[in-house]
Amino acid sequence: MAGHKVGIKDTRGFSLIEAVIASAVLATGLLGLIGMFGAGYRALDGGDNRTVAAKLARDKMEELRSISPFPTDPPVSEVVDGMTREWSIIRSTRDNHIWLITVDVFWDSLQGQRHNLALKSFRAY
Repeated sequence: MAGHKVGIKDTRGFSLIEAVIASAVLATGLLGLIGMFGAGYRALDGGDNRTVAAKLARDKMEELRSISPFPTDPPVSEVVDGMTREWSIIRSTRDNHIWLITVDVFWDSLQGQRHNLALKSFRAY
């Protein structure tokens, strides 16, 4: 019995416990990766909404700055692309030749939070 080894197991392959542990580690890593995709999507959506809001505010500001003479209507509101755009033109109390133009854009995020972007400008008339 000199060539026969006693007590040494055949160690080729994986045991069931090793396979279960490896699967659990892999699943945990994948769940973390999926969570990062969700956070990235929310960040991209927020940036996209902010870009659309800035364009809406800028377009309305350019339109209002080109009006002559200025209307003295109360603040006006409209819904564009799912966002609420409000604007007002107010004469300065210190100088009757200076007008304050304000444009606000409001929108709700995917989480239901209310956001606001505001532009203000002066114009002498």
